[in-house]
Amino acid sequence: MRNAATPGLMHLPEPFFGLIIKKGADSVLADRLPRAKMPQLRNYFRIKFPVTQRPCLIVKAAQFEVTELAEAGARIIVNGAGPSDTTGEFDGTIEFADGVTAPVTARVHRREGNEAILRFAANLPYSIIAGQQRRLLQLFPREAASPAR
Repeated sequence: MRNAATPGLMHLPEPFFGLIIKKGADSVLADRLPRAKMPQLRNYFRIKFPVTQRPCLIVKAAQFEVTELAEAGARIIVNGAGPSDTTGEFDGTIEFADGVTAPVTARVHRREGNEAILRFAANLPYSIIAGQQRRLLQLFPREAASPAR
């Protein structure tokens, strides 16, 4: 059904958020609608790993569990050991449960209890983050929401 107030736009059901495409003579224009509030307002997607699938950060001879990972940083369990805020930048390798590895240069951004939040000098490739997300969704599929009957 066409929207009488704005020619060329389709009328959509109320709880619709995202893009509305309006076709012009030679181009497609996108008008933004208000977006639903998201629980995570970050610039990078963050993966929280299940305990059995956590990657490992290897720094020299030490290994640390990675509980959360984003393109720009990670949260690791240090339990009182490991790099400190004064260490500066250090090199390491993230080894994922599927065998994929990624070299990183990081520094400690802050400590929270037995965890350290790291910032990477250069972002991890998005392809690694997306690949891990796909792998986790295959291992732990979400149940499809079925409509109430």
